[in-house]
Amino acid sequence: MQFRYVLLLVGAAFFAGGNAAMATMDSQLSVAKVRRIPAKRVLRALNEEPDDGEERGPFTSVSISQSLSNWINKAGPKLLLNDDEILVLASKAEHTPIKVLKTLELDTRLHGILRNPNLKSFSRYLELRGEDPTKALVATLIKQYGDTEVAKYLFDVKHNSKIADESIKKHADILLGAQYAKWADDGVTPRTVGVNFDHYPETWGKNPYEKVWWEYLDVWAERESKKVTKRNKTRK
Repeated sequence: MQFRYVLLLVGAAFFAGGNAAMATMDSQLSVAKVRRIPAKRVLRALNEEPDDGEERGPFTSVSISQSLSNWINKAGPKLLLNDDEILVLASKAEHTPIKVLKTLELDTRLHGILRNPNLKSFSRYLELRGEDPTKALVATLIKQYGDTEVAKYLFDVKHNSKIADESIKKHADILLGAQYAKWADDGVTPRTVGVNFDHYPETWGKNPYEKVWWEYLDVWAERESKKVTKRNKTRK
């Protein structure tokens, strides 16, 4: 009888210890789960598509560390000139668009330029010079980065479904439309655009930039239709 009583005490102690151990383990798992949540959110944020289609390389230990630092610090381009300084630049003829583009550090990298706050300053500078800011901006970017490269960049941003900021996509759409208009004004034919963007029968359905040709064809056809209508009215 005494032996059975001892066994009951030992069993009770064992189960009590087991429950305590399980409670401790559950507590540790809960803490670990909570600690993992911010890390998951950070990694998810790092893997999200940038707002302007900017490419990121594979995540090595160095790139993760750097990207994590950027994410924490919210580092980004800063405004380099205030409104008064922009006004001074616009009032002097020697400050050409290309020079001001370099002053605002917009001359080294096309990707990311649409979310650079200095681009708005540049547009303001163009407006103060009495120019159409959209047309002049497109012309300056083309001069700096090349006609085809600018069109591809704007096209990529406009059609990138992963970009969450609709205002950036809309801005890209407006600028690309201005570039199409410039091509039409300069007498660029759809054939030339097809060559520049590798629009050939053998690449149909494979080349993402063949849609540039189709979009420009609509602009060009509308321009040509208006020309024909105008000529017909003149003859009457």
